[in-house]
Amino acid sequence: MLCQDLVRGYGRKNKQASCLFKIDLQKAYDSLDWKFLQEMLTALKFPGQFIQLVMICVTTARFSVMINGAPTNLIHARRGLRKVDLMSPLLFVIGMEYLSRILAKVAKQPDFQYHPRCGSLQLTHMCFADDLLLFSKGDFKAAYLLLRGFQLFSETFGLKANKTKSSIYGVGMQEEIWYQLTELTGFQ
Repeated sequence: MLCQDLVRGYGRKNKQASCLFKIDLQKAYDSLDWKFLQEMLTALKFPGQFIQLVMICVTTARFSVMINGAPTNLIHARRGLRKVDLMSPLLFVIGMEYLSRILAKVAKQPDFQYHPRCGSLQLTHMCFADDLLLFSKGDFKAAYLLLRGFQLFSETFGLKANKTKSSIYGVGMQEEIWYQLTELTGFQ
């Protein structure tokens, strides 16, 4: 409901310049870097024995594929989380905490300006499973800072934006700025 309230009026003219990035995270669970997860658990001061147990659960995944009714040899995973594992959503949220911390630092930059309807909440983003929404004022500097924050997160976490399913929405933005952002991101 909060997101719907934020984008209400995006089709109208004469609104304050604002920008929203809807980013679909490509293979979100499959892309999680294990070393990053371990570093996050350590940084968040989880007990060492707990971290060790989590990492054993995560890193011992083995898979077999059925070909013509016969299983193949075991394939050892090198990254990612198993969707059927009950702790995977919780571990994914811990990884997303890193994005929240990056974007909190982005918001403190002098060139960053909040989305006109997000300033009082200091809201820069919202996450829904593998979908991410980023909010800023509709000027290039603010939007660019958000994208740089996402890029740092993406490189560290191992997650990438699915460009064909990601979009930029803007209202009151100069057409040139919207064009620059679409060229920069590859989003529609």
